[in-house]
Amino acid sequence: MSSNWPAWATRSPASLRVDRWLATGTGVGAVAAAVVVVATVLGAKPLPGIGLLIIPGIPLLVIGQLWSILVGFVKRNWPHLAHLIWPHSSGPD
Repeated sequence: MSSNWPAWATRSPASLRVDRWLATGTGVGAVAAAVVVVATVLGAKPLPGIGLLIIPGIPLLVIGQLWSILVGFVKRNWPHLAHLIWPHSSGPD
């Protein structure tokens, strides 16, 4: 990555791919959680193998948190780039 990483983190095609991947993974995780809750409430016993969902869940959580921290850091320290992330933002909160 070049020295212009704040711009990369906010407007590059790779950044958009990361955003979409995280949003998709989070959506799938939310649907899976809802299915588990409904199946557990309606069923008489827990679902077998449900612990395996932690394998993709933990990395997705960590990557999503780090990505959110990076984007927030860019917004706070480079307010002139904030409009690229939040179009109606006037800068740092």
